[in-house]
Amino acid sequence: MEHTIVSDGRSVVYALNRGVPFFLSNREAQVSQDVLRLANTVVGTSMTTDNGKTLTKAAAKKSLFAWR
Repeated sequence: MEHTIVSDGRSVVYALNRGVPFFLSNREAQVSQDVLRLANTVVGTSMTTDNGKTLTKAAAKKSLFAWR
């Protein structure tokens, strides 16, 4: 998985000093969009297996602990 998150110290430090997550304080900022894109990739609704098959989120979750 390859992603880049821009360095936006001004927005991030301002949000930190106010005690508000930078994503909530400025959703339009590029850093917020990059973090959202990364989160969607990590938590996405579908996954691709090593053999190229695409699993839905439910199938991936079910197969995680199939032995239970």
